[in-house]
Amino acid sequence: MTRASLDKQPHEVASMFDGVAANYDLTNDVLSLGQARLWRKEVAKAVAARPGQLVLDLAAGTATSSLPFAATGAYVVPCDFSLGMLSEGKKRNPWLPLTA
Repeated sequence: MTRASLDKQPHEVASMFDGVAANYDLTNDVLSLGQARLWRKEVAKAVAARPGQLVLDLAAGTATSSLPFAATGAYVVPCDFSLGMLSEGKKRNPWLPLTA
């Protein structure tokens, strides 16, 4: 495993996320003690997207962050530069238009 540093190239960062995609959301839940779920809901509440509005979710990873927006009826486009994260998100939510 390589350590994070500010001089990493984008493809190296994407590759790192590709490698952890399958367990990313579980790890995030554990490390945040469940707070990540609450933060996603609070962000969606703050944005206050309405049905039919377009939401571009940048750095969406597996699109878990996109689900609260979709629940409001907004059209959400999850976007990420990690193809591994997007692939995992597509497996879980095939109806979302995940975009690289």
